[in-house]
Amino acid sequence: MEEILQHSDIAPLMHHNKIDALLMTGKCLSSHHRWAVEHSIRLIVTPLEQQQYFENKITFDRYLDEHHIPKPASEIGKFPTAPALLDCGKTVIQIADSWGGEGTFFIQNETEWNDLCQQFPSPTSYLARSFIHGISYGITVFICADHIALSPLRSQCFYDLPQLIDKTPIFAGIQWIPSQKITAKAKTNLNQVFQTLGQLMHQSGYRGYANFDFIISEKQEIYLIECNARFSAAVTQIIHFPHELLSGVNSLPIFINEQLDPKPYARNPTIHPFPSSSYEGAFLQIQAFPHLTQSPFVVRNLYPTGICRLLVGQINFIDPNISKLFTEKDFFVFSPFSHINPILTNLTMMANIISNFPLFDDNTRFNTDAKTILSYFDFAGTS
Repeated sequence: MEEILQHSDIAPLMHHNKIDALLMTGKCLSSHHRWAVEHSIRLIVTPLEQQQYFENKITFDRYLDEHHIPKPASEIGKFPTAPALLDCGKTVIQIADSWGGEGTFFIQNETEWNDLCQQFPSPTSYLARSFIHGISYGITVFICADHIALSPLRSQCFYDLPQLIDKTPIFAGIQWIPSQKITAKAKTNLNQVFQTLGQLMHQSGYRGYANFDFIISEKQEIYLIECNARFSAAVTQIIHFPHELLSGVNSLPIFINEQLDPKPYARNPTIHPFPSSSYEGAFLQIQAFPHLTQSPFVVRNLYPTGICRLLVGQINFIDPNISKLFTEKDFFVFSPFSHINPILTNLTMMANIISNFPLFDDNTRFNTDAKTILSYFDFAGTS
């Protein structure tokens, strides 16, 4: 987004077509707001102050403490002082203002802590939390003046790379989970925790999509981890399948209208609990890993953005009009990222896939369809 705003003609094109507002579907930065002010363009986005408050790992952890929301045991520290939690075993360290998986580290002993200290100058702040055994999930709570609506659950999926044992996992995507696969006890806990969070955020004036990462333990207990107060990888499907994924709440026009013209909050908004859903779509992020192989990744093949069909193990490009995704079960959207430099040396996102069908199995590993897609989009030209 930064490159598009700063190095394209989007602002004059918007003015030429008498468009004065821009919907932001990713993380919004201070530089984006400065660009908007410079070009007299309104950004349709959750306010930056709210994003920063809820996405900061330390302030969110304190928020959960204040409101007695279940979460792992935690402590706040500064490098190079080691957390006391490390004496109890595997510990998760998160840098306060990090996002994605870039600032999350899993450590088990003093040696690994000392190695981590080399990456961060004193006195960088961090949040340490106990490692919870369980399954990692995501859920969206949509909050507006008149509604608080919960989505179904999706699995958080990661690349299975031997080089990453006990190190930072690399995000691979999400897999929506039919509600019948969630236990009755977990559903009860989900409604209790996330309806409470939705009401608290509603009372504070929050408007928009709040995406929570959390863990369900073997005892079906919920432990909140973090919040992404913005559009996320899951929101595209929530927007287009509101009856399956948001109890019928047509969230996007509500979000846009309330950002442009805020309305008074209802004292008692309608609460839409954890929904019954059979949806099994997925989101897959294709990544390049030159930092693991210690050799550059050379981009040799490029592919067009658009709708593709996966049928009997064969992939065909259908149409550049991505709106057609939502008409056929075997369609998926392929959306590549452009890279000015074709020689990559760091972990790099190559493309996003949004599908109407599963791409991960019940163990959050790539299924056959995902492997077919990953093999087909061969950016390095190795096959």
